[in-house]
Amino acid sequence: MRRATALLAVVLLALSAWGQDTPQASVETLTLDQAVALATQNNRQVKSSALGVEISQEGVTAARTQRLPVFNLYVLESQLLAPVNFLVQEGQFGTYPGIGPIPATNTNITTPLRPTTFIYATATQPLSQLHHINLAIEEQKVAVDLARESVRQERQSIADQVKQAYYSILQSQSALDVAQQTLKFNIELDQLTDRYVAQEVALKSDSLNVKAQLAQTKYQIVTLQDTLQTQKENLNELLGRELRTPFSVQAVPEAAAYELDLEGAQRRALNQRPEIRQAMLKAKQTQLDVRVQKSLSIPDVSATVTYLSPFNVDFVPKNIASVGLSLSWQPYDWGYKKSGRAQKTLTSRQAELALQETRQQVLVDVDNHFRKLADARILVQVNQMTQRTEQEKLRVVMNQYKERANLLKDVLQEQASLANANYQYQQALLSFWTAKADLEKSLGEE
Repeated sequence: MRRATALLAVVLLALSAWGQDTPQASVETLTLDQAVALATQNNRQVKSSALGVEISQEGVTAARTQRLPVFNLYVLESQLLAPVNFLVQEGQFGTYPGIGPIPATNTNITTPLRPTTFIYATATQPLSQLHHINLAIEEQKVAVDLARESVRQERQSIADQVKQAYYSILQSQSALDVAQQTLKFNIELDQLTDRYVAQEVALKSDSLNVKAQLAQTKYQIVTLQDTLQTQKENLNELLGRELRTPFSVQAVPEAAAYELDLEGAQRRALNQRPEIRQAMLKAKQTQLDVRVQKSLSIPDVSATVTYLSPFNVDFVPKNIASVGLSLSWQPYDWGYKKSGRAQKTLTSRQAELALQETRQQVLVDVDNHFRKLADARILVQVNQMTQRTEQEKLRVVMNQYKERANLLKDVLQEQASLANANYQYQQALLSFWTAKADLEKSLGEE
């Protein structure tokens, strides 16, 4: 008796405190579509994945710069360790009538020990390398497409998590509504039983039993409210907003038939799933790798402009410039390029097999979730009928109890049966919503 009274007092205090903390102002009604849209825009994981696209696009920009001329400047500032001597022989520049030999005698030109500066500049425009560079640019563009598919996959994953969280809130809210209805029933039953005890047609233990049931229901309501608040915080985190942002959810249509047939679902999945698109892009990337490897056998031919200027060195020219073509080629590499081509070719075949396997896995995934959704819909209908049956049974038993035609234990037993039927129905409904979200994810939808 004392324990039941104490438990009831604790529960009533908790309910009172919760009611005082709950804001009375109207809150936002968040629909499922709005929740998905907010998550795909504000979720931090989606934003982080989107930065990968920008990183890949910068890679394309960097690869394109390789097609432009390359400018190099080399400056050497040094101290001579020994004099630089130039010996000009007598008559080295010729012998002329009336003048004689130039120079007239052997002449030694010396640069003393002093700092010297050499400036060497080149401008090189790739020519034959442009084919290789263009292939590298194409590879970077494929990397951008892969990054975009990763973003799309992340958005779909977040959308699925949002749906699961939203459905969990709906399930908890529905369970809370059922518990509150049970509370009203228990209050009415408690009042009725108290009158019977006062009239000495019911035992005191019956009244205590009902009061314990009432306290248990109130405790269940408190725990459901706590669970609901935690679930809302989790959803706010997925939406990328402050955890305690208040909102209410909107009921989604119950177990309706899915519009697509199995073949239509398979076609949509093959067209929309990011995994297939990623596998296709990776296969394309490996094919480009093969072409890039083959292009390495082409000699490097470049147009080159050079400029050389030595300072503080006597007798040598101060400005030396030239223009021409440069060629770099390794005619024999001990089979290195051949092995590289073979490796890339095998990798390309491997990517093609991975693409085929991905397609098959997607089809299996769609088939599995399509069947699960159909099963879950049937289960909802079965549990819904059971729930309605138990509700009617409880109504009949309660009316009979009011007429003192049945014992209290019959009412409590039927109430327990209804509670179990309500629980099974809520679980079946949650399973249906979950199966629907899983199927939408398997189709590649957000």
